[in-house]
Amino acid sequence: MLWASSISTAGLLPQALDECEAKIRSALEGHEPDLLVVFTHPAYERQVSNMASTVSERFPGAKVVGCTGAGIIGGGREIEGIPAFSMTAAYLPGVNIAEFYVASNQMP
Repeated sequence: MLWASSISTAGLLPQALDECEAKIRSALEGHEPDLLVVFTHPAYERQVSNMASTVSERFPGAKVVGCTGAGIIGGGREIEGIPAFSMTAAYLPGVNIAEFYVASNQMP
């Protein structure tokens, strides 16, 4: 089992993704992640429309979850008040990850 996390404050989201991907791949020592958790600042909202498909194309074997937030955590840091993007990745051999969806009207 290996975990890796990276954060970027690049001005453009594709550049931030490139930076985080390079660090994640290096930290996972050649293993492909099974799970990716992605966080992005709302300032990137105009650039985020294709992000899920882009991340899935770059990491085809990973289950991907993500959200936006004003404070972005990754790489052992928290960044607030400026645009940031982070990825946390896990290589989890022998672990089954079950995807599920909960609609907002099903929440307590």
